[in-house]
Amino acid sequence: MMNKATIIGGLDFIGYSICTRLLEEGFTVYALDLEPKEGSLEEEKLLRIGRNANFHFSERDSTLSSLKTYPACDLLFYIGVAPFAEVRNRSVYDRYVDHMKTSLKEVCDYCNKHQTKLILLSTLNVFNEKQEEINEDVTPEPSTLLGTLHYQQEEQLREISNASKLNYTILRLPTVYGPWQPSHMVYHRFMMGGPIDSSDEQLDEESKDLVYVDDAVEAIVNVSFLEDSEQVLHLTSGKKGEWQRGVELLNEEFGKNFSRSSYSISNTKLTKLIPSLSSTSLVEGLAKQKKYIEWFKQWKCHE
Repeated sequence: MMNKATIIGGLDFIGYSICTRLLEEGFTVYALDLEPKEGSLEEEKLLRIGRNANFHFSERDSTLSSLKTYPACDLLFYIGVAPFAEVRNRSVYDRYVDHMKTSLKEVCDYCNKHQTKLILLSTLNVFNEKQEEINEDVTPEPSTLLGTLHYQQEEQLREISNASKLNYTILRLPTVYGPWQPSHMVYHRFMMGGPIDSSDEQLDEESKDLVYVDDAVEAIVNVSFLEDSEQVLHLTSGKKGEWQRGVELLNEEFGKNFSRSSYSISNTKLTKLIPSLSSTSLVEGLAKQKKYIEWFKQWKCHE
């Protein structure tokens, strides 16, 4: 019976939500992340989740060498690439690549040693804007630094697995929205009343699809329980233009004019494995994020 999990990036948007979900499932959860800065949202998350006796936090080093002495776990979730805003600059990107490769090697060595299943969270940004019909068998052709980093990581994982028969799943995610969404992302900026300009490089986020955070985490956790290995799955809404549809609702409410192209992305393999994927409606999901934004504004006033 699975009862222990490690989340690398445990105070990240998605990682934090995975931690809370697994704790609800009765898991002992080990989270690795950078030590939170005083007064940061990451510190707030740690204060909330740290009260749970089954939660254990450790500061990660840049290459994850500390995994050598980490306790054995059944599952390891790896949010292995830095947020877009941190890697879009070419000089930062070049310095980052070596650390990324070394870190993934440490993760794979740990998983091989303990027979741990690895769930690598990647992105649909591995496909470029001209690849409009996308499924799991289409070869990615990334056109952004972030997409290139993720695809390099996917390819490295495959190479390592070919030599060691690692038990892994690559799960490509669209944009995820909801409470705790990072402040540089489009939906958060809409709700904060900030400027939205399609030429802003900070807004070059994945816009091919959209999934609510709780639905994404439920799918991620369910995938981790599957016996199938060495596969690539797409987590999508199953609807064309869902990200843009949400933007249109926000445009109407906040009086802006922002748009992106719509895409069709297949999630056939995932729906065959997990037929009953949860699907929070856009109206409900946006309402929950707006409620979070109300709290966030008050928190910002007192930080």
